[in-house]
Amino acid sequence: EKHIENFYWRDIAQQNAGLSVNLTEKALDRQIVRIVSKYPEAFAQMSRIAGTASAPSDGPSLMRQRSGVSIQQVKAEVAVFTAADFGIEERPTMGDPEMRKRVQQEVERL
Repeated sequence: EKHIENFYWRDIAQQNAGLSVNLTEKALDRQIVRIVSKYPEAFAQMSRIAGTASAPSDGPSLMRQRSGVSIQQVKAEVAVFTAADFGIEERPTMGDPEMRKRVQQEVERL
């Protein structure tokens, strides 16, 4: 709440409820980048195989992709937004450490 008041005070009056939607959409974009960066092998493009000479091709087919990452692990991380997803620094860059602690607690309650 304080983070939003401090960093988006100009936008609150203009966007009203739209601000929460916009902030969440940006957080989702950051989350996608974070997850794909952390597990690139799980999101690598699948190889396409063309038909062979003995079997006519109805178009390209997809080869099953294997990854060392558990899909359950990825799903668990996707279910949680982090402070960084919302553009909130984890380490104090300025200001009161007590305020940072309160903001972290608020984010964890989300």
